[in-house]
Amino acid sequence: MVALNRSTIKIIKFVVSIGLLCILVLFGPFAFPPSLTEPEPVGMFPREPAWVFQAAERIITTPVAQNGQIIVRTSEGVYWLNAQGTPLQRVEVSGFTCLNCFNGPPVLCKEMLLVPEGGHSLSVFVVSTGALAWTAIPSANPDGSYVPSNVPVESIACGEQAVYVTRYNWNLTAYDYEGVVLWESDSLDRSRSSLATDGHIVYLGADIYIKAYDGLSGTILWSEKMGAFVRSIQLVSNTLYIGLFEAPFLAMDVDSRTIRWHVDFPAGEYPFLIEGETLYITNQDRLAAISRKDGRILWERRLPEANLGSPVVAKGVLYVRSTRGYLHALEASTGYEVGGLRIQSDGPFSYASDRGPGVAENLLLVPFGDHRLLAYRLIDLETSAGKER
Repeated sequence: MVALNRSTIKIIKFVVSIGLLCILVLFGPFAFPPSLTEPEPVGMFPREPAWVFQAAERIITTPVAQNGQIIVRTSEGVYWLNAQGTPLQRVEVSGFTCLNCFNGPPVLCKEMLLVPEGGHSLSVFVVSTGALAWTAIPSANPDGSYVPSNVPVESIACGEQAVYVTRYNWNLTAYDYEGVVLWESDSLDRSRSSLATDGHIVYLGADIYIKAYDGLSGTILWSEKMGAFVRSIQLVSNTLYIGLFEAPFLAMDVDSRTIRWHVDFPAGEYPFLIEGETLYITNQDRLAAISRKDGRILWERRLPEANLGSPVVAKGVLYVRSTRGYLHALEASTGYEVGGLRIQSDGPFSYASDRGPGVAENLLLVPFGDHRLLAYRLIDLETSAGKER
């Protein structure tokens, strides 16, 4: 037998590892289907888009809309479109300096558009004009300690007099609407964070805690241990809805800090949706509709896909995107699937977790591939004709 030296053995191991990785990506349980050059509608989904917008760079987040304008975030900028998909203007915004360093699309606060950038900065634009209002970059610590350069913005909440921002492994910061820092909390633990506010009190979900702060002073009003990692929170009236990792979903009365109800449906990686009296929650390939009143599961579906993103509801239809290149359209009240759209899947090295469908008036906005945004007429199940099957 021929003895192999250590260098040769290392090379053989490396080649074998690469080969196994390629097999898993192409044929294994995490394999992604071939990309489509054009979308393929299924069932009640419209046959053709109303219009198509082609960006110069990769679209990386869910589009947002306000006052007839559609805002599209790309890897290098932000586009403003009108309702017909015609570009009105574009502003340059710095990209991201690491993989998965972004959590969510731009946020509309009053007449401002808050856009997370690379590293830890945040640019704020006037929605109507696209003019830059201010930029927020964390300042050095008073004690001179090191400020991380890669602490991306994770969550944003809009208050009456302030905007609240959390950065990964950094601080909760309150800015007034001119960009002046009002206060900052202590550093957060190394975990995802989520914010909610009633305009005066801001609630932070991070690590295994829910904390409430006075919105103007930053004084901690109370802190509650949840017993599991907090994935996402939302506030409606005086009820805080709390998605936990591998634990029951909770509804907490924020005045008494008591749990109103809980349901055995752990929150997934993506934010849940509150639409009227119903919550819609995804967890990997599971999707559920839950009553806000008592936590009762109204319906539950398991969809044969790798991972489901954040849902959106319009005209009685729930739309949810999967990583495997499919956009499901379901009757929101029953979970009955009425159609769908086959789209390009995200590859294993170009996954865009926050690039889901958006709604602008009577249009469903669907990012397709890297550079295109497709606008489809909404399926309407709220009319008597649309409800007939």
